[in-house]
Amino acid sequence: MCKFLSDLRVSNGYSSNRGGWVNVTERKLTGTLKSHDCHVFVKTYYLPPFVGKLDKDVYKALVELSLFFNYSWSKSLKVDILQKLVQSIAITLCKLEDVFPPSFFDIMVHLTTIYLATEARLARPL
Repeated sequence: MCKFLSDLRVSNGYSSNRGGWVNVTERKLTGTLKSHDCHVFVKTYYLPPFVGKLDKDVYKALVELSLFFNYSWSKSLKVDILQKLVQSIAITLCKLEDVFPPSFFDIMVHLTTIYLATEARLARPL
């Protein structure tokens, strides 16, 4: 994954230079990411290195999580899609809890996923 991120080239202004926070030799992501860089990472960068390398069920759960963030962070929101997201994210989290250890899931994982789409649906798009 670090090799993929270090070799990745994107258009100017899409995200910050990853060369400063990817250390290929130590296999670490270091430094501080701006919030936009975190969003871009979760939405687009973290899935391609795992194609064909993870179990199909694990990869499918990660894709569902990525799609959730893509829809909930989009510029235009549709109420019917938000309602489907609210219903499906709980199932996606259960799939992830089957794969990852319980220490991975703190309260923020649940708050940011379950309540993100709910709050967006309640506030209504402007």
